[in-house]
Amino acid sequence: MAVSNSVKKVQTGGFIQPLDSCCCGLHLDFGIKIILMLHALSSFFFIYTCMFNIVLEEPTFGNKVTMYTQTFNCAWALATIPFIASGISGVRNHVEIHLRIYLYWLMTSVGFDLVLTGLYLAKTMCAKLPSFLVEEGGAFACGTMRIFGIVFMAMIFSFATYAIFVVWSRCEELQDSGSEPSFDSLIGETGARKRRAVYEHKSGLFGVGSALPAHGFPIMYGSLASPGIGGGGKIFQGTRHITDFPPPHEPHHGGQFHGH
Repeated sequence: MAVSNSVKKVQTGGFIQPLDSCCCGLHLDFGIKIILMLHALSSFFFIYTCMFNIVLEEPTFGNKVTMYTQTFNCAWALATIPFIASGISGVRNHVEIHLRIYLYWLMTSVGFDLVLTGLYLAKTMCAKLPSFLVEEGGAFACGTMRIFGIVFMAMIFSFATYAIFVVWSRCEELQDSGSEPSFDSLIGETGARKRRAVYEHKSGLFGVGSALPAHGFPIMYGSLASPGIGGGGKIFQGTRHITDFPPPHEPHHGGQFHGH
């Protein structure tokens, strides 16, 4: 009940509604696996190019890029590997905290890429122009390249934002389907039971004993069909039941006056 109520709360309330599928019907886990695969491939690509261009001195993709940029890209890719492993663990074992750790790193990476890409395009957009656009005029060529760059950035980062949204939706789903809401309801039920116990009728003198049972005990042992008797409480919490009247005299059972 607690889980269903929590899921209903997420689906009907809140400003942003999480997804229940991605890419027009695919399961969220499948979409996240594709995101992890693409993220891992991009990281391995930067590690590969840095290894060959700088360490092995064998020119390959991106050999014209400065050494500082390649080194930074390689370091960032190496730092990404543990977070990708955390995301794989979260998807495979359905662990919300592991997947959320990858979500935070993915958000950091996308935001950082957005800033660096914007700065790079702002500096180099009009520096290298295609010849067929230069023939139409420098202002026209620069404006065309800027429009193309803005559209290209919007398209790329729209996919990245959608990937973040998919991972976040799965994190919310795992959080609502986990055991935490159930434990929260158990804690609340424990507190409510303690509050109800204050008003229950207790046994003992002045109601300081244990709570009375809600029903009596059957006349015949182990029988549920017989009418119940008893159900009362003991005033002094005794362990012996004497039916003789007057009750027999019992000697003192301890203390400093024992034997006198």
